[in-house]
Order: sequence, then structure tokens, then C-alpha cells
Amino acid sequence: MLDVPANTWIREVAPRPDGKRPPFARAEVWAARPPAARWKTVTVRDGEKGPLKVPVLARRVQTQDEGGRVGPSETLLVLREPGRGGQT
Repeated sequence: MLDVPANTWIREVAPRPDGKRPPFARAEVWAARPPAARWKTVTVRDGEKGPLKVPVLARRVQTQDEGGRVGPSETLLVLREPGRGGQT
């Protein structure tokens, strides 16, 4: 697992319904767009006040570097931290 900066440029690997690839967007902007139905709640561990559960979004994505080169397909896992106002 690797922590990536929120300003990393990504796009989903799955094509859109029109068959085109989605455009690249900053990871923080992309993570704010998916509808609530795409987020899954996962139990991370037991805590002092009961199980610690966090919303998680996992998708296959590609990254783009400053030179415009597109990287290989990889899995992006986005977590919303509890107790921080849902910080992603």
C-alpha cells in the first residue's frame, strides 16, 4: 500500500458507457464525485468503543505524470477517516 498525494492525476480504467476513457482528474476531486452507493463500509479493527468502521472506495485507475505519460492499471483505495469530519 502506498500513500499518494491528493493532487495525483488519475482516471478510472473502466470505459464510460459511450466507450470513451474518462478524463484525468486530481485524486481529491475524483474521490469527491462518486455517489454514496459506491462507498462500502469496512470494519478495520476493534476499538475501545466498539468496532472501528470506515467508508472505503476501491477502483482500478491509471495515473498520469507531469510529462503526460500514463502509468499501468493499479488499485486506488480511498478511506474516509472517522472523527475528522469525514476527511478523505
